[in-house]
Amino acid sequence: MPIIPYDLGKGMLAVWIAQLVGLDITQQVIVGLATIVGHNWSVFLRFGGGRGMLTTLGVAFILPLINGLVPWGIIIALIIAAIGAFVIHTVPLGVGVAVAALPIVSWAVGDPLPITLGFLVIFLITVIKRLAMPRTAISASLSNRQLLLNRLLFDRDIRDRKAWIHRAPPEASSTEPPQPEEKEKG
Repeated sequence: MPIIPYDLGKGMLAVWIAQLVGLDITQQVIVGLATIVGHNWSVFLRFGGGRGMLTTLGVAFILPLINGLVPWGIIIALIIAAIGAFVIHTVPLGVGVAVAALPIVSWAVGDPLPITLGFLVIFLITVIKRLAMPRTAISASLSNRQLLLNRLLFDRDIRDRKAWIHRAPPEASSTEPPQPEEKEKG
């Protein structure tokens, strides 16, 4: 996919520039978080946007590196995501667990507190992004509890992946005002 280097690079570049201009580690974390939020809820897309996983990967990879640390959090997270993809065959669950592992691994290896807290906020942003979507027609019969669980674990409204992929597209909302109906001439 041609968008991969841009989304990954967006997260890395923002934090790297923050470090180049002399911002401290806490400020670099804030710049990284702002980059992820800006990707997920872009003002250019009417506060819509992507899931932010590649931008998150870029931020989580470069933050430790430019501050002289080994990026253990992202190394472990990538291993967990790979296990999710190739062993249990569910990428969203692997990615969700991987993002949840970031702050835990960061704390366990003794990363500076701003990085660990930044990874915790990244996890919360991921959870909010997964949960804050409007309910779709295909999930109308699900309880709120089941819907939230499906979104957290599978990043979709229903468990059935094939049904989710092949669902009917949502109704397109028109920006044009409704046209008046023509009266019959009789």
